[in-house]
Amino acid sequence: MSRNERAATAGDRTRGRLAVRAVVLATVAIVCVILPQSASAVVATGGNGRFVGAIDWVVWGTNNQTLDLSGPITRMSTSTYGGQTLVVSCTISNFARAGGGTPTLRAYRSGNWGGDALDELYNIGGEDGANTLVNGLSAFAQQVSFDFACNATLDGNPYPLNGLVFADGEQSTGNEFVSGEIADSATWRLIDRNRDCANDSRVLRTVAGGTDTLRLDNPASTLCPTGPAGVAFADGATSGRITVNGGGVSAVALGAVLTFDHGDAPASYGDAVHAVQFSFTGGVPPVGASALFGGNTLADTTQPSLHLGPSVDPEAGTATAGADGDDASPTGAFGPGDDETDDPPATITVAAGGSYTLPGVACTGTGSVAGWIDFDGDGVFGGDERSQTAACTTGSVALTWSVPADLAPQPTSYLRLRFARNSNAAQIAAPSGLALSGEVEDHVLAIALDPNPVPLVDPRLAGLVALLLAMIGGGVYSVRRLRSSGQPA
Repeated sequence: MSRNERAATAGDRTRGRLAVRAVVLATVAIVCVILPQSASAVVATGGNGRFVGAIDWVVWGTNNQTLDLSGPITRMSTSTYGGQTLVVSCTISNFARAGGGTPTLRAYRSGNWGGDALDELYNIGGEDGANTLVNGLSAFAQQVSFDFACNATLDGNPYPLNGLVFADGEQSTGNEFVSGEIADSATWRLIDRNRDCANDSRVLRTVAGGTDTLRLDNPASTLCPTGPAGVAFADGATSGRITVNGGGVSAVALGAVLTFDHGDAPASYGDAVHAVQFSFTGGVPPVGASALFGGNTLADTTQPSLHLGPSVDPEAGTATAGADGDDASPTGAFGPGDDETDDPPATITVAAGGSYTLPGVACTGTGSVAGWIDFDGDGVFGGDERSQTAACTTGSVALTWSVPADLAPQPTSYLRLRFARNSNAAQIAAPSGLALSGEVEDHVLAIALDPNPVPLVDPRLAGLVALLLAMIGGGVYSVRRLRSSGQPA
């Protein structure tokens, strides 16, 4: 096939896609309503992405809803962590259409178009038509630009966001593209990508005038049945300017990375939550043009400075009888799902009123470690079931408990370990609640009674015995003294 014939075929394919999309859009009833300004956090529950469950995606409306661009649009997601309320607020504003005219943006559900790749990485309910995650903003046959900014608060106080997620929410071909412009003090990193064939697309990065612009496109139109498409992270940026150029429909998806570690003992023990801040390394596209797959590597994450055991794996939190709900999370960008390789003994043998020491609790970083054991088997961690606080300075600590008098032998009990910075030590005074650093680990163990406990003496009885011995000793001395002096006793 000649170059002209190939160009004509590509043009026919593009026109065909435009026609199909136009029919789809024309047959969809657009409901022009305003999305409530508060909703639950929307994270993907399915897909093969590296950050499933860790990206708080912004939902702009119902699928194909036309947005009112007469002023800024703000969407907020609200979540509760350990009794504290986290609110993530994202705003788009300053809308402009290239060449003039009225810009139009619609809420978009990846999977509307069969070639969309983002829904295979991140979805709710499944891929294609089964996906219910409406995390895209789409433009049809026009180029629309707008400002984008996010911030977060925890119980009304500022909460740091370490960057924003930017993704191709559709399938770019020809002159279609999505781009993000951030300050050059921040860093673009590629964190995910998807395709189901060997064809590749393009990454175009431009640094000039104090800005760093990343563009995801596919001018050669080397499409796969799905993808190729990429996901990027604006590391260190909480604002930028987005451009969506739709030859037909193009869409961009936006969000923020939020990572928390939860306990996974049964729910009666309360939700212990630790905010986990990961840093990213690598994955920076070269300046200029490069291939999404063939010319780039994906960014990796670096473990936080504080964690228990070999690593910390953030997850949404799943209470299970085996305290192993977090182990079900897949091995991904944050490390192995099972991050609790240093398990305690299967059975501990203790006596009421005695003490128990758990040695060798591995900890990385400098901070405070505390533990709880349900000694009485009532399904909660009581105040008298907490260990002393141990300082982690050498890579491991030994935790010691005073065993309460209501100790009960039991085949299944639970141990909770919490680790936080010294500045956050007050946040691990209780077995549940939110700590702003560190990690929580839950374990199953059995409790057996010590068959040979050290005899215990009531302190009051001990004092009486001492007094009697003193009196007896004094009496014997007096009799012997009298006899030795020749006086009658």
